[in-house]
Amino acid sequence: MLPSVDVLTRGFRLGAAGFLLAGSLLGACGGDEPRAAPSPQPIDYSILAPCTDPPEPIDVRDVDGLRLPDSAYPTAVHHSGPLTQVDGFLAMTPIEAREHYATEAGVELLLLEDEGFEAEALLADGTHRMYIVVRVICATGSEFAATVGPDEPDGPTVPPRPAVTAPVGAPAAGS
Repeated sequence: MLPSVDVLTRGFRLGAAGFLLAGSLLGACGGDEPRAAPSPQPIDYSILAPCTDPPEPIDVRDVDGLRLPDSAYPTAVHHSGPLTQVDGFLAMTPIEAREHYATEAGVELLLLEDEGFEAEALLADGTHRMYIVVRVICATGSEFAATVGPDEPDGPTVPPRPAVTAPVGAPAAGS
């Protein structure tokens, strides 16, 4: 049996303020092209404990903009204003999750990276943005936290849009 939901999500729950801070950092990266960090050297996940039976999933069909692989077992939903975070278990490794999101149809890939034991993806579908972090917890499975919010020009976004600033060395507005 897997650890309890509290153990799966301990230290992983972002909350709106923490997520917006992380989003600000991601949004500040700039550029129009999706960024995909190269995958690290192959990871031998067999050094980890075998996975046990996945938890009983909850129904998250009402979370607009949520895009999870078929092997996802959502275990908790947290609402904070316009943002919704879904936590759970994913029956795939972070590298497999990275590959899944790299080929996800119908979305714009804004960020995709992995460090072997953790992967992150930021997707936009025209009405929502979703940021997901996937961390390995056993030989063939991971925990995940996916945060979804609106992608509106004047509303909060996931992550927030960076403030428009002058390029370094450019004169400030009104100078």
